[in-house]
Amino acid sequence: MNQAESLKIVRLAKAASPAQAVDEYTPDLWHEVLKPFRFVDAHQALIELAGDTEWIHVSHVKARIKRIRGARLDAFGQLPEPPPGAEDPAVYPRWVAETRRRIGDGTLTERPALPAGTEKPRELDFTSVFRSVDDVDGAA
Repeated sequence: MNQAESLKIVRLAKAASPAQAVDEYTPDLWHEVLKPFRFVDAHQALIELAGDTEWIHVSHVKARIKRIRGARLDAFGQLPEPPPGAEDPAVYPRWVAETRRRIGDGTLTERPALPAGTEKPRELDFTSVFRSVDDVDGAA
């Protein structure tokens, strides 16, 4: 989040809580705390918090952002299969972190489709797999 977006978040928090004290240093502090997060997540957090609490502190916004992002991760479920080459120990942790970030951001919402099969499924010979019913009864 940039400085201008942080200022907008502070102004929206003040609008939601008119009695809340805001001085010339408030936007700077909120920016330092919220800098790692996206504006859209902070905005959604403020909307959710506005009806829940009389005072909106920057720590409330940060906690709600984490809850929003966590809910996206939970809703997505298990991570998709990593791409070829990601089994490399130097690549896999970066792929996991990037994939989780994209899911948390809401930019990765669908699982990639499984690759189309190129081979025709082989026919199974069930007589060779299962013993006959007579064989089980001991009559064969």
